[in-house]
Amino acid sequence: MTMKRFAIWSLAILNVLLVAGLVNQSFFSTPAHAQAGRRPSEYLMVPGDVNGLPNGVVFMLDVNSGMLSMMSYDGRQLDAAPPIDLNNILERAAATNNKDNKKGKN
Repeated sequence: MTMKRFAIWSLAILNVLLVAGLVNQSFFSTPAHAQAGRRPSEYLMVPGDVNGLPNGVVFMLDVNSGMLSMMSYDGRQLDAAPPIDLNNILERAAATNNKDNKKGKN
């Protein structure tokens, strides 16, 4: 009878300790900061064709910085085009459009 009572009390104490550990982790833990600093960019990649190139290309847009580039592989060599800053181009186009709208042109 005493062995059974000892087992029950041991399991009860173990359960109390497990619940205390669960409460501690749930309410008093600090979040993990795995990526400190600048977050990596997000990329949009689209396959396509370009006149004058025998192989297909992959257009790559860096969504965070607005840079567009293109890469092609001919079986031996990877060719990359210089990146284009789309933010700059779109800002100039918007400024030109605003000037035209102020002049009354649509």
